[in-house]
Amino acid sequence: MNPNAISRPSLISTLVAVLLGTFTALQPSTLRAAPATATALVTVRVLGHADAEVAQGAVTVSKLSDLDFGTIPAGPRARRAVVAPESRSATTYRVGGGYNATFAVSLPDSAVVKNGSSAITVKSFMTAGAESGHLSEQGTATVGVGASLEVSPNQVPGVYTGSFPLTVAYN
Repeated sequence: MNPNAISRPSLISTLVAVLLGTFTALQPSTLRAAPATATALVTVRVLGHADAEVAQGAVTVSKLSDLDFGTIPAGPRARRAVVAPESRSATTYRVGGGYNATFAVSLPDSAVVKNGSSAITVKSFMTAGAESGHLSEQGTATVGVGASLEVSPNQVPGVYTGSFPLTVAYN
């Protein structure tokens, strides 16, 4: 017999051992994938009472809509247009901060809208009622702002755009 030859029973035993070892290695308990983890951001906004320190300086304001004077025909005479702060054409802002807080609104005396080098002055900015308000129990309020302008005689036709600041502070 060849000393390097493997006997049949030895070969079969080796194959069975290899197969059993492979089978054991493939058992579901050994095939588990590593656990996966995902994270989510959790956000909460806690409102302080108007008298609380957290409310001081935490007032916010965001624009909800723009001021729109619509279409005004130019002609040989000046034309005045007014947008009331309660109208659909008024600009609206959402004010946020401490619940039940009172706030004041500051508006500019005037602003300029332009179409190229041609300009129109917007003035008489106004809010509905007084220029102050009260935040709700949810810490929000909506403020409408209107204004007026005058289209000069023979004003250059076109779309005039510009902006104006609105400042809100706690009383």
